[in-house]
Amino acid sequence: MGAICTGDGSKDEDNIPAKDRIYKDFQKEGNSWWEQDQYPQAAFNYFQYKKYTLSGEEFKKFDEAVEKAGDEWTTFATFLEERTAIGITSKDAKGFDHTTTWGEVLQEWENNPKEAGIAM
Repeated sequence: MGAICTGDGSKDEDNIPAKDRIYKDFQKEGNSWWEQDQYPQAAFNYFQYKKYTLSGEEFKKFDEAVEKAGDEWTTFATFLEERTAIGITSKDAKGFDHTTTWGEVLQEWENNPKEAGIAM
């Protein structure tokens, strides 16, 4: 998880601006949504966990959540990847980053074209 103080000064995290530090436990949040059968919200939080805590490593629970979310969410992974790629370069261009909320994602998802292969 990002920006955890170890007290020994061995991490470069002290040089990360406060606004860029990641304090949220995305996996715990995803698990909470999963237990409530809210799979799109779980998938979003698992994506954030995968992206910002695991640095992009595979995380099966994300794929499972997208699958359980239903047919209308089949392009959700691509949508999140594309919006995150935009967010890395410009949050103003409706891109996502570690500070993006579920409400922001849902709003953009609802405005998302549904053609195959298009996530924006």
